[in-house]
Amino acid sequence: MENRTKCMNVVNKRGEVVAKIFLQPGDGFLIDYKALAEANRTNNGGAKGKGGNGNGSSQGNDGLMTFPQKRLLFRLLADKGMEGDKAHEHLLKAFQVSTLKEASKNEASRLIERLLKEAKGDNHA
Repeated sequence: MENRTKCMNVVNKRGEVVAKIFLQPGDGFLIDYKALAEANRTNNGGAKGKGGNGNGSSQGNDGLMTFPQKRLLFRLLADKGMEGDKAHEHLLKAFQVSTLKEASKNEASRLIERLLKEAKGDNHA
């Protein structure tokens, strides 16, 4: 049986690659977290985004956690054996919020990065 790994690039509105996802049938997926971290550094460093050019508060519509981030966080937690309400409560505590709608995009990116590093460490142990 041949392993057919697929690569999917995630791009932002400007067409820049912000993450690479490698889909491996039977094994799930891997994310090139270095590309993701680089994209986050670039986007947080004052790129021409809608609405907020470093106004101090990142809590506008552009500053809130995105649905794909939320979905990825739940997937990463599920991979660690934490699902449903348990995962939801974990995220609320991690973000120190009363509802996930209050979590910022930057906080979500940092948590995703941390979970990916932990997962990578687990795979090599």
